[in-house]
Amino acid sequence: MTTIRVFIARVVALVRARHLDRRLDEELRSHLELATEDNIALGMTPDAARRAAIRSLGGVMRTRETWRETRGFPALTALTQDLRYAARSYRKTPAFTIVALLSLTLAIGANTAIFSLLNALLLRKLPVRDPDALVQVAAVTRSTEEAGFTIPTFEELSRQQQVFSSVIGWWGNTRISAEIDGAQVKVFH
Repeated sequence: MTTIRVFIARVVALVRARHLDRRLDEELRSHLELATEDNIALGMTPDAARRAAIRSLGGVMRTRETWRETRGFPALTALTQDLRYAARSYRKTPAFTIVALLSLTLAIGANTAIFSLLNALLLRKLPVRDPDALVQVAAVTRSTEEAGFTIPTFEELSRQQQVFSSVIGWWGNTRISAEIDGAQVKVFH
């Protein structure tokens, strides 16, 4: 139960930070006044009594900072302060800010485009039942390492095959050798 109370107190401290700072200042002022009055009652001068009260407190600024570190979420508070500082710095140099934002925008856009392409081509599996079992069949001839099938050859392969669950044809930019006017020429098929 105490963990929940601490969490709720930290959230409230995060939302009402200025109000809590004012309350802390009032408490510190009240504590210093009471400690000063006690020191004056012991026979100290008012200045010496105030200095002794501050010394017994451990310093007003140090006490304030220690209390601020224990309330709220220190990491989130530090991040907020860093973001405010960055915004002020960027406001002072608008040309640099525009160049930095454009650079980031272009870099993020380029990375996103490249990743989308790689994801579609290499990382995702093909949308078929068993993509790891896909095979490519090609004809090998003396003139080329790999050549495509003619349509009649493909149709005959589709009818006669008993190994594959199905066969599809693909027309791509396959380089083959052709004889044109007696000369061997590499052409796209």
